[in-house]
Amino acid sequence: MPLTGLMVMKQGRKYHKELNTKGKCQYSEDWLQKFKKRNGVKYLKICGEKASGDHEAAENYVGEFAKLISDDSPEQIYNAEETALYWRDVPRKTLATADERALAGFKETKDRLTTLRCVNAAGTHKVTLTVIGKSKHLRCLKGVHNLPVHYYENKKAWVTREIFSDWFSKHFVPAAQAHCRQAGLEEKCKILLFLDNCSAHPPAKQLVKNTVFGIYLPPNVTSVL
Repeated sequence: MPLTGLMVMKQGRKYHKELNTKGKCQYSEDWLQKFKKRNGVKYLKICGEKASGDHEAAENYVGEFAKLISDDSPEQIYNAEETALYWRDVPRKTLATADERALAGFKETKDRLTTLRCVNAAGTHKVTLTVIGKSKHLRCLKGVHNLPVHYYENKKAWVTREIFSDWFSKHFVPAAQAHCRQAGLEEKCKILLFLDNCSAHPPAKQLVKNTVFGIYLPPNVTSVL
């Protein structure tokens, strides 16, 4: 049951009356702030990924993870993650004078790209950024043949299994192997790519190429770990 400041103030007035406390107290916002500071009370988010994470599974996986990487250096261990970039979004609040009201007819801009980032545990190799947009041929980039990112298109600007598989085979594997050679590791050293259980990721058995392996973390543990 979420507990709000208003509920605390109301309960304070109730206790004041039931306990016949001497003296007056308004149990106002000012009282609430001092009460929270005095007792170390803070607001916690009760929903979201971390709140719904499987803490027991995360604790159990720590030992399994340690075994998986026991013979490997941080140079060989990678993690990849997707995120949305609302590139034309604006702040949702604004300063206004006392007589102004909410802006009528204002609509949020939902223009979005998806970015796929990947880096090794040592922090010494950041794989070239991958961007997924809606259009195959961007009008603003007419005549541009070389981009500083790997670009894919999808009508919803989402990662798909086909896009991820292509990125894994054509971009990640060659880049990771080249980095490991530069780091002085064996020619065919094992490389591990850890991923979350996103539905856009193909099965782990499809993410195997030579000595490069895709490994999925258990469900509902990434926010905890």
